[in-house]
Amino acid sequence: MRQTIIKILRYGLSVIFLPFALIFNFIFFKFFSLVKETFFSTVLSLYFLKLPLNVTCKSLPIIKGRKYIFLCHKVGFGTLNRLECYSHYEGYSYSPRISIGSHVGFGNNCHLGAINRIEIKDNCLFGSNILIIDHNHGNSKELGEIPPIKRKLESRGPIIIGYGCWICDNVTILSNCTIGDNCIIGANTIYCLI
Repeated sequence: MRQTIIKILRYGLSVIFLPFALIFNFIFFKFFSLVKETFFSTVLSLYFLKLPLNVTCKSLPIIKGRKYIFLCHKVGFGTLNRLECYSHYEGYSYSPRISIGSHVGFGNNCHLGAINRIEIKDNCLFGSNILIIDHNHGNSKELGEIPPIKRKLESRGPIIIGYGCWICDNVTILSNCTIGDNCIIGANTIYCLI
């Protein structure tokens, strides 16, 4: 009889406290996520030495060539993003620039790489797994002679993405491309000029 009462009490208490435990875990997780996002956003704003940037990020993006990257207000980053400007590579000099307008949002795992120029205008939305790169590792004449990592980087021209564009998941945008205002680039697309 006593064991039955103990089982009933345990079951009753677990039924009573389970919702509270779930709510507490949810609130704690949300609070922790908010604190982490605020911390990363503050660190990124300080990194660019522009405190009123109002940048939000789920994790800090990998940034190379900070002085060539220009962010406007209200830019958001998901996780695992990379912004890279190469001014020197294998003994060659370049004039890179990445400029990102206001109210631009990036999903997870977006990579922007420049030796020339990448310009993203205001109010653009980017999905996840996006590659925007304005250069390549050399031309076909060097194939086999020089390893790709040792070749001179080449760019055919800048990448310009217009106002209000939506770039869906798994999109690759290569050099010398201009995307007009209010365009949608569908998922799994390679956008380049040959």
